Amino acid sequence: PVRSNGDWIKFTAGLGEGGKAAYRASQTRKQDAVIEATNQLADACLNCHEVYRDKPGGGGADPSNKAARCVK
Repeated sequence: PVRSNGDWIKFTAGLGEGGKAAYRASQTRKQDAVIEATNQLADACLNCHEVYRDKPGGGGADPSNKAARCVK
């Protein structure tokens, strides 16, 4: 299964760290800190999507196409 792939584990860890960073930044009430943290979160999403979701011809541009999501 996908969940046991080393890169999947790395990507999900990055997503968790990005979420924690966004939460911490939100507590500062500083817009620049939140923007930086959301950039980290967006990068974590992008890393995973490039491998598991955004497949040429796979319909990755249509988020409702569940058959094209999270596969490798």
